[in-house]
Amino acid sequence: MEAKQDKTPEELEIEKYAKQAEDARERLAKVETKRLLRDKRREAEEAVREAEEAEVLEQLETEHGELGREIMAVRTPDGLIVVKRSPGVVWHRYENSKMKPSDREQLCLASVVYPDIAQYKKMVQGRPAVILLLTEKLQELYGFKRNEDAGK
Repeated sequence: MEAKQDKTPEELEIEKYAKQAEDARERLAKVETKRLLRDKRREAEEAVREAEEAEVLEQLETEHGELGREIMAVRTPDGLIVVKRSPGVVWHRYENSKMKPSDREQLCLASVVYPDIAQYKKMVQGRPAVILLLTEKLQELYGFKRNEDAGK
């Protein structure tokens, strides 16, 4: 048997760096696995959410009328909100107001058909800009369309 040869300082340094690189690759693989798992979970949750929202919209169209004509939907990070075109008096009350945030809020409250009012209030409490989106959708339902060619 040959005697084990001592390694040179350079060889020891190469082994040290090789080990560091291997350890780093293992850590990176763990992180990538966690990211992939998180991405797949989000993908599955999004697919379930889309299916549930499609079912809700189908039911609401049956109850309230066609999407885009009688009802409008806004998808938020917290879920779907659907508003309907309410009687004209609701719109006129808004139109004759000073159109303050509280007026927009009242318009939306009078028009929400999904989710229930308690859930809706929770959803917009953390994301007040959603009320602006809903107001725009309601404007479309009441006949106001933005002309994208305006000014040309």
